[in-house]
Amino acid sequence: NAVLVLLALLAPRAWAIVRHGQELARLPERAEPATGVLLRALEACPDSVLARALYARLAPLEAEAAGAPRVDTVPLWRAVLELRPHHFEAWVQTGNAFARAGALDEARDAFERALELDPGAPAVRANLARLEVEAGRPAAALVHAEALAERERLPEGWVVGAAAEALR
Repeated sequence: NAVLVLLALLAPRAWAIVRHGQELARLPERAEPATGVLLRALEACPDSVLARALYARLAPLEAEAAGAPRVDTVPLWRAVLELRPHHFEAWVQTGNAFARAGALDEARDAFERALELDPGAPAVRANLARLEVEAGRPAAALVHAEALAERERLPEGWVVGAAAEALR
């Protein structure tokens, strides 16, 4: 009896995972936009970090290709972070979205969270340095640039580009 009760309790979740997998398997062969497939996968399994992250990556690209208005990706990446607070890409992309919107303090917070997860991430350090230049804080930018230079991870031409941005 206990086995039957256990099966009855777990069957709906197992079926949802199967439907989720079936939808994700359709991504490579789809004739429709990927976001439609991903939304159906999320309908089947709302706590899928993979489907949420793919949706957050693809929704703005599909909107741009269709000539639709820009998609605000902050809520999409935050939905990933609600399920997996240590998702490095979600923190980086949240920082990028805030930076594009001009919300520099929020962008800095997101990039710093990403840096906590991967202190050696050169792209995050470079993003923070650019952000600090844009915010008019050259000393803070220099800290990140020095960290990149220390690890020999400073992108070629970055200093010249950052200086040019600061002078605009």
